[in-house]
Amino acid sequence: MGKTKIFVIIQLLGMLLVFINEDNYRLEYLYGDIPGAFLIFGALFQLRGQITPMPEPLPHGKLIQNGVYAYIRHPIYSGILISAIGRISFDQNFYSILGLAILSMALYFKVNLEESFLLRQFPEYRDYMRRTKSLIPFIF
Repeated sequence: MGKTKIFVIIQLLGMLLVFINEDNYRLEYLYGDIPGAFLIFGALFQLRGQITPMPEPLPHGKLIQNGVYAYIRHPIYSGILISAIGRISFDQNFYSILGLAILSMALYFKVNLEESFLLRQFPEYRDYMRRTKSLIPFIF
């Protein structure tokens, strides 16, 4: 099993620990879920047909630098983290916190791996990296 598949599996494990629990329908979760979903679905709409769970871009893919991608390079990961942090702020149990730690580490390494692939496939990606932040606009 390659490194890319391992990061995806670890990411899914972290997401399961954060998002699946006995109290899955608390109204308070919407504080993180709604902004997270807007980022995720906005990015998915822009990617139309170019999305894959693996960090490698599709061979026919194009580099998108407008819309939400004009501010952050990985809005889907940002949306997942916003939703996860929103849930943790209302439900601080051991498994949720462990899941957030696992998810954060997996996404950190997955972003770095994905960016190495993007740099190889798109020569203009380096300039795009200089203009935008990875996960949090204007900060990180």
